[in-house]
Amino acid sequence: MLKRISEHDVNTYLNRHGYRSQFYRVEASRKFRCAVVIPVFNESHYLPRLLDSITSLDKIRSSDTAFIFVVNNPDTAPPEILRDNRQSFSLLSGYRCDSEVFIIDAFSQGRAPEGKNAGVGLARKIGLDAALSLLDYENKKQPFLVCLDGDCTVNRGYLTALHDHYDSGIHDAGVCSYSHIVTGDEENLEAILAYEFYLRYYSLGLWYAGSPLCYHSIGSTMTFTPELYIKCEGMNKRKAGEDFYFLEKAAKHTRIPVVYDAVVYPSSRESERVPFGTGRRIIRHNRNEINSNMLYDFTTLEIIRQWQNVTQNFTLSDDPESVVQSALSIHTGLYEFLNQNGFFEVINKIRKNSKTDLQLKKQVSGWMDSFRMLKLIHYIRDHHLPEKPMFGELQRLCNAIKIEYHAEPGKEAATERRLELLRLLQGVRIDQI
Repeated sequence: MLKRISEHDVNTYLNRHGYRSQFYRVEASRKFRCAVVIPVFNESHYLPRLLDSITSLDKIRSSDTAFIFVVNNPDTAPPEILRDNRQSFSLLSGYRCDSEVFIIDAFSQGRAPEGKNAGVGLARKIGLDAALSLLDYENKKQPFLVCLDGDCTVNRGYLTALHDHYDSGIHDAGVCSYSHIVTGDEENLEAILAYEFYLRYYSLGLWYAGSPLCYHSIGSTMTFTPELYIKCEGMNKRKAGEDFYFLEKAAKHTRIPVVYDAVVYPSSRESERVPFGTGRRIIRHNRNEINSNMLYDFTTLEIIRQWQNVTQNFTLSDDPESVVQSALSIHTGLYEFLNQNGFFEVINKIRKNSKTDLQLKKQVSGWMDSFRMLKLIHYIRDHHLPEKPMFGELQRLCNAIKIEYHAEPGKEAATERRLELLRLLQGVRIDQI
């Protein structure tokens, strides 16, 4: 656990890294243990479902929670977006529940951010920075921040599970469990199922490979302490991928476990607001721009598994040249990637600067961050092991992590079979394997 912070630390952070924090500041008569930040952009149609799910949350936990809605758009937004955001603002203004509700106007004239900065990353940052001033830093219980989205819903045990997660006293972060809303016509259903398989294959595969980076990067599932948020210098302002890059930073400081009993149900709607993510993935699938029924060759994960074993057993008494030879013997693609990215030079420096084996392992592990891990997988895919049909690779994953599933050639395209496999994967809890 990171060292607890004070109001003074918060003010120091806001002065250095806040984005117009005084302009978007919210005022409250009391402090809270938890703050949930929800960007809202062109989502008046979806908000009622989210508000209904918030209303159903545990009353006691809700009373110590602030919900902060950031209604946002760029200052160049077209009239139809402004109209929808005004509807959302009006709806939220009349909403009441067991929690305190705060609404930040980041959409109207004079309050909307510049187009070059506006996006989901900045919207989260505005809300999270404002939330820092609402948290109770004097309470013995660890305060925490949560991210959600305006087109999601949550399960009834959502807040209870999050409070329990931090009550343990051992966590600085986490990601809630997730399950995309599987509805719509056959084409949309196929797209969202394929995306669910892709996400779970990636995270479960990295867990099997022994990587600590086996969390999913879905913005509406992120949670972390204010200490970690400040340690990472706040949320980035990326228009997309803000979740991936924030968690990449966070993972350098702490483990990111799944909070299984807190479940977020993201929407499976099409969306062009960001260049990737759920909405964009659905669009690209429906336009046949990608083949969603392909996955990384499972052999790639076996390669990473062997490499993890090498790095975790490397000690100060070992010759760095042995690591080079190990990479070459595992797979040519692994060796090429490490060589091209300067790892073999870095490991000599790490070894010289490390005083203990533990410090050495931490530094070596830290070099292979989330971004480099993704680049490694893509490099092997592009140069050595092309993608393969989805269900064959999912079967290999199931065999590796001992999930009872048997593919039936010719039947895997059936919706019932896909749903059956998805339910199996959704039921996997890494902490219980």
